[in-house]
Amino acid sequence: MVELSIPTGMGFGDVLMHGPAIEALGADRVVVEPRYVDLARRLALAPEVEGGQTQYWSSVYDGMGLQQDPLTPRAELFACAAGVSPSDLKPFTRVNAAVSGDYVAIFPMAYEDRRSLHGGREIADMVNRLGFSTHLIGRDGLSSLAALVDEIATARAVIAVDSGPMHVAAVLGVPLVACFTHVWPVSRLTWMGDGSRITLTPPSWSEPRLAPGELDRQAWGSSYEPEAIVAALECLLEAARV
Repeated sequence: MVELSIPTGMGFGDVLMHGPAIEALGADRVVVEPRYVDLARRLALAPEVEGGQTQYWSSVYDGMGLQQDPLTPRAELFACAAGVSPSDLKPFTRVNAAVSGDYVAIFPMAYEDRRSLHGGREIADMVNRLGFSTHLIGRDGLSSLAALVDEIATARAVIAVDSGPMHVAAVLGVPLVACFTHVWPVSRLTWMGDGSRITLTPPSWSEPRLAPGELDRQAWGSSYEPEAIVAALECLLEAARV
């Protein structure tokens, strides 16, 4: 049996970014923090998922002598730590087989207010005018991570700031408008699914930033125009109809 431990101290989006390495290694069992067990099982991260205490994530990578380059996908780092060649990594997708609903799920909130999208209600109102109902979901809007998966799995599309819900939508292959506010997309979505997706970055970003400390703080969530996000959604839904 091949077993992997997901390093502790991560957000659940980071946990999902390990999926490609888990799949490439052919892991039969993974150990995650107890709070993520239901999520990992619901998304079939591995045939067996157990909760337990694991090593803190920075210690895992530091112990392997790996550079934590902000532009290197987390899956690639974990693959190296687990003994997998990065060239063996493939997009990690758990395609949703459910019939899509008629609503668009909107997740404007990150764990930090400054990383969150502004104007969530305005975005929802504009999507309503396109003829779709909307579910505008805040940090505490759902009862569990398993309920979050179900909410996203049956959505017609998802609009999400760079956060855990964004990664769930990518894994499920649900049409996604991913709004990045603090890191360059290459480090976040490279290995996450091959469903329909549009990634957006603030207009002031002309080149990849190498570290969060180098980002223009004025270009975080407040710099997005709701019209641009809704226009991206329209393009996404039109492509999905073709």
